[in-house]
Amino acid sequence: MFGVVWLAVDRALAVERAVKVIPASLIADPDRVYEEAQTLSRLRHENIVRVEDAGRTRNGDLYIAMEYVKQGSIEDQYSGSIVPVRRVRELICDVCRGLEYTHNQGYVHRDIKPANILISDRGSGKLSDFGLAALLDESGLASPYGYAIHRAPEMIDTGESSVRSDIYSLGVTLYRLINGDALLRPPESDDELDEAIVCGAFPDRSRYRPFVSRRLKTVINKAMNVDPASRYQSATELRLALERLPLRCDWDFETTANGTTWHGRSDDREFRVDVLSSTSNWAVETRKSRIGGRFRRMTDDCATVRSRRESEKVLRRILPRILEEGR
Repeated sequence: MFGVVWLAVDRALAVERAVKVIPASLIADPDRVYEEAQTLSRLRHENIVRVEDAGRTRNGDLYIAMEYVKQGSIEDQYSGSIVPVRRVRELICDVCRGLEYTHNQGYVHRDIKPANILISDRGSGKLSDFGLAALLDESGLASPYGYAIHRAPEMIDTGESSVRSDIYSLGVTLYRLINGDALLRPPESDDELDEAIVCGAFPDRSRYRPFVSRRLKTVINKAMNVDPASRYQSATELRLALERLPLRCDWDFETTANGTTWHGRSDDREFRVDVLSSTSNWAVETRKSRIGGRFRRMTDDCATVRSRRESEKVLRRILPRILEEGR
């Protein structure tokens, strides 16, 4: 069920709460009115938003009082832009822990997306909004619901969801956070979107930012595999694959008057890669420094080429190597 979330103060305990209010007019089945609250009350885990209270107002509206997570969601903080890759790993690994617990309790979430991953005061990820969560039947299946662009192919094709459907949605979330939403580009019509999801054309597995390494692409693409049997089979399996990745540098970029500048940062170094265009060629200039120090040219990672496409090839050689090695 969908509603509006308000910030409230519990005067008795002197704490702030996030209170989700669902109008009585949106409650389709009165017998299931407390389903989301009861689900959250059963799922007690440090990586799941905690429910504190629930009830009905005098006019029949439903309210669910939850812990208030002041930093909001990943979507609130980054608004569809690129999220630092090592930060993505931390948050998604946290969500994997909460999701594995959810699955072990017999539930599927069915609505995993950046807006439903909150960031705690300690900086950890918390899975929220269990309004579409469902109990799995004896065969490990549930009915298909979810955010349109995050639905797994089998939810469209066979009308069923499972633990592996949540893995797919988490893979799409990874794709969005790593690349930023500018690369997402879903088809405009619902039918075209459904067809693109089922055949694996959306999200476009061939389109990644130039810093994304082959190993990182492999993990994300496996999570988004069209065939459920070829995906990671549990949230723990996905988490372990992410933890094994060598990720030692974060990248972001800005567009300049005559090209693009990529900014990288590892634990002890900063990197700057300028892609500069002129009337006859493209120059890739790569420099690095100790944190706060002077930049010096990395001669082996500099090049002059004749086209934008060739400059992108140079970037796809340089940026992933620094991503993995941090130097």
